[in-house]
Amino acid sequence: MRIEIHPHARARMETRGASEQNVRAAIDSGECLPAKHGRTLYRRNLPISGTWRGKSFDTKRLEVYTVVENETILVITVVVKYF
Repeated sequence: MRIEIHPHARARMETRGASEQNVRAAIDSGECLPAKHGRTLYRRNLPISGTWRGKSFDTKRLEVYTVVENETILVITVVVKYF
């Protein structure tokens, strides 16, 4: 299925430190869970060795919220958590 990223989600990705590659990895091989309002959540932990906003972290968790429209997975928002 084709993956499309909504402009809102792309803006959230930029401010939260997620790349398109990260989002695609979460959808392709992450945990798939039902979310509110008929949406689907894809969640994946990615190992990182670096800093985010001046703090060091080992793991970045992506939570990618999607809906399916016309045979396309539409990414509507992306939440990133560092720990």
